[in-house]
Amino acid sequence: MQFKNNRIISLLTLGAAAVVCPPGSSTAANNGSLRSRNLQVVALSNCANDCMTMPLIMGFDGKCDTACQVGVLKKAGVPKGTYRHLTGVNMVFIDELADAQLFSLQAETINVSFLECDSCIAASTQSPICGSNDQTYMNVDSFNCGQKCRGADTSVSVAYQGECKANSAVLSVDEVPLQNCPKDGSYNYPLLIGFDDRCDSSCATQTMQSTGISSVKYDHLTSVNIMFLNEASDDEVATLRADPKNIKYIECDSPVSTTQVDLTNCPADGSLNMPLLISFTGSCGSSCANQAMQNADIEESKFDFLSNTNIIVLNSVTDEELEALRSDSKNVATIECDTPVEALVELSNCPDDGSLILPVMVGFNDNCDNDCVIQTLKRANIDKTEYEQLTHTGIVVLNTV
Repeated sequence: MQFKNNRIISLLTLGAAAVVCPPGSSTAANNGSLRSRNLQVVALSNCANDCMTMPLIMGFDGKCDTACQVGVLKKAGVPKGTYRHLTGVNMVFIDELADAQLFSLQAETINVSFLECDSCIAASTQSPICGSNDQTYMNVDSFNCGQKCRGADTSVSVAYQGECKANSAVLSVDEVPLQNCPKDGSYNYPLLIGFDDRCDSSCATQTMQSTGISSVKYDHLTSVNIMFLNEASDDEVATLRADPKNIKYIECDSPVSTTQVDLTNCPADGSLNMPLLISFTGSCGSSCANQAMQNADIEESKFDFLSNTNIIVLNSVTDEELEALRSDSKNVATIECDTPVEALVELSNCPDDGSLILPVMVGFNDNCDNDCVIQTLKRANIDKTEYEQLTHTGIVVLNTV
C-alpha cells in the first residue's frame, strides 16, 4: 500500500497502537465500553463538576440510524449550526447547548448511548501564567482548557507570564510588571529596560532623565533601544514602572547557567542522527525560538520551524553551532536526534489505494498516557483543532489530516 499523507506516516511511526478508518455503514454500533446510561437519564461522563468542556460528544444506540439521530437533535431543539454530525461513527459533536436542550438529550435513554465532555488536552509542564481575571494557570494549555468550559468568560486573556502576584488586586493596572525577578522583592542587577515601539532612542533617554536617574547608573544600547540599569533606588524603580506609555518591560538579570542541554535519543559514539528536533521552554515563544537560532549563528536555510508546536527541525549543524544551542539552557528545553523508522502501524479498514475515509480513529498503546498522546500528535504536526480525544477509550478522532 502506498501512503499519500505524510502526517499519517508520522502517526504510524510515533506510538499509535492502531489507526482505523470509519466503517461504511452509518448505523454501525458503538463500542460497548463507550456507553454510559442509567434507567432514568443518560449520565454525563468525563465532565468536571465546575466545567463542562465543549464540545459535548454524543453517541447513539446501534438501532438509531442517521435519520433517527437527526430526529433526536431536532426534538431537543439543537440548531443545525451548533453541532457536527459524524454519521460514519454514529456520533455528534455539540459546540453550543442550552440547559433545556441538555436535559432533553439526557432523557433520550433509548436512542442516546452516551454523553461525554471533550477532553481537556493540556501538558503537565509547570510554566504558570496569570490571567486577566487574577487567576494563576499551570500553563497556556491549562488556560485554553478553561476557556473551553461551557459558559466561560471568553474576554479573559493572559495578563503576563508567571504566577499572579499576591498584591495584584491593589496594583495599578497601568504598572509595568517586573519580569524574572526574585519573589522577595529584590532585584538582580543590571535591570533590562525595553521601550515601546513608539518610544525611540531620544524618547528613552528623556524617560530616564524624567525619573531623576543619573546617566552614570545606566548604559544605553541605542541599536536595540534597551537600557541596562546598573543600580537604582526603590523610588526610582517605582517611577519607571509607573510609565507604561513608554516602557514595555523591566527584567531582572539572570545568572549565567553552566548547565548544558542533554542530547537525547542520539548514538553513544557521539554521532548525530539528523534531523535534530529542538523544543523550547514554556517561557520561550516563537520569537524567542528564532532569536535562539540566530544567537547560535545558525542560518534559516538549515532548519524548519513548526510554529504551531514551537519546535525546530534542524537539518544540518556544525559542532560550534550545536555547542551554542546546548549552552542556551534558559531557552532550549530538549535536543533530540531523529529516530530511524523501524515499523509502521497498519491502516485498518482503509482503501487499498492509500486514500483515507475521514474521520480516522487512532488508538494508542496502554503505556502511552495523556502526555504521550499529546506529544505524539505534536510530533506529527497535527493541531489541536484537527482532532477530538476520547479519554475513556484511549482513542483520538482525527477530523482532518
